[in-house]
Amino acid sequence: MARREGSTTGEMISTLARRGLVNPVVKGTKNTRKSIVMRGGVPLLASRGELVTLEHVQNLMDQEGI
Repeated sequence: MARREGSTTGEMISTLARRGLVNPVVKGTKNTRKSIVMRGGVPLLASRGELVTLEHVQNLMDQEGI
């Protein structure tokens, strides 16, 4: 790809990484791109209709031994 584009391998890797961060591929049909809600540069997960409390987080941390 780099040779075809007339750039270095490092430049091509950087370009592809930037594209992936801007337009990440989401599960579904191959190469399907969906609108992803971002906040502060971080993709947000879809709501599952439940409120996550500190107690939930602490229970999960206890289960994982964190």
